[in-house]
Amino acid sequence: MTHCDQAQHELCEKLAEIYDNDGLTREVLARSGIDRTWVNFDQAAIAVWREIVELAIQQNKLAQLKRAAVPNFILLEAVFNRVEQCIAQPNPLTVPTPAPRDRRSFVWGLAGAGAVVLLISAALTLWPKPAQAPAPTAVPTVAASQNPATGSVLSQALLQANIDFSKTEHQASIDQNDLFSFHPQLGQACLDLLAQSGSKRLKQPVYLDVIFGYYQHILKRDIPYGKPAKLGVEINAAALKQAIVSAYRDRHPITSDRFEDVVE
Repeated sequence: MTHCDQAQHELCEKLAEIYDNDGLTREVLARSGIDRTWVNFDQAAIAVWREIVELAIQQNKLAQLKRAAVPNFILLEAVFNRVEQCIAQPNPLTVPTPAPRDRRSFVWGLAGAGAVVLLISAALTLWPKPAQAPAPTAVPTVAASQNPATGSVLSQALLQANIDFSKTEHQASIDQNDLFSFHPQLGQACLDLLAQSGSKRLKQPVYLDVIFGYYQHILKRDIPYGKPAKLGVEINAAALKQAIVSAYRDRHPITSDRFEDVVE
């Protein structure tokens, strides 16, 4: 994790700790001018604030978010400042501007370039054609269970696997087999992933909704809400493993980033 990533992660943790309910979070958003229709409040506080901070950076509204959040909690200012400094850093990979040349060197340069082009063209004509490149490797996905659990059976299986819920309504969406919620499909995918890796459970409890927040973040796309089967038919196995580890590290003090180190 880079210095800038660490600063942004620390900012999200502090905001989630201070503004830990939807009402307070919405008040800060209203003062900052960030469009809250893009924020999914149906997840843990730290995942909500991660989305808000990323939106603020994308929309160049980090300063407005800072003014909205800091007045009541001045300790946030130092963390905001570190994130702002990271964003303001210039790109170190700059291309130096070539020194001006006189007309003669310019003409000779063009002539030399033309000769190089002719040589390359001739070489390409005589060079044997390369073999056809192999087809790209398919992205590994989580194989769907032949007998997926549903309703309260699924929620109990998740709890036994140390995957719990930050809010009661998240478990209710599974108990009621809500087709418009991402929790049933993602929960079953987590159980399938554990089974396929030869594991029974996570070593410590992890919130299912935080796993989902990281899964979206890793894939760098928002999964739309309000439609059945929102996660699609296949779930990216590597992304889900990384999301589980990231959610685990949010809740428990570990430094490892290996999936094998958080399961048993």
